[in-house]
Amino acid sequence: MMIELRRLLFVGGVVVVTGNWKQSPLPGVKDESLIYLTVDDAPDPNSGGGSSGSLDELFAWLGDSVRLRFVNEIPVTPTGTFSWRDQLGPHKNAMRQATPAGEKAMLRLLENFARQSGLSLQSEERSVEVWRIVAE
Repeated sequence: MMIELRRLLFVGGVVVVTGNWKQSPLPGVKDESLIYLTVDDAPDPNSGGGSSGSLDELFAWLGDSVRLRFVNEIPVTPTGTFSWRDQLGPHKNAMRQATPAGEKAMLRLLENFARQSGLSLQSEERSVEVWRIVAE
């Protein structure tokens, strides 16, 4: 059996991220260093998992959570480590399946992320590169 890595093009929905980073907390949040991946107006600071890393790692985490690619087109990507708390558990399946409730949750998530980051997030159709491991 031979294993190889193949480059493919995927055409589908992505979230394009633009603008300039300016972090600010959601209303009522005391820990200004955390970014909440949430659909709620007032996130629970004690719930959800999370991680920390670069901004691109945060986009990868978020993309894995909702099964959507985030394309970073920020002119100057901020450096440093970002910490986030993922509170998307109750909404993930609906967002991944793009149900009406999932689409509504996705809009709220993108709005909340924009409020915390100062960035613009826009859904659009794009061709993106995908790498796949194939066993033959």
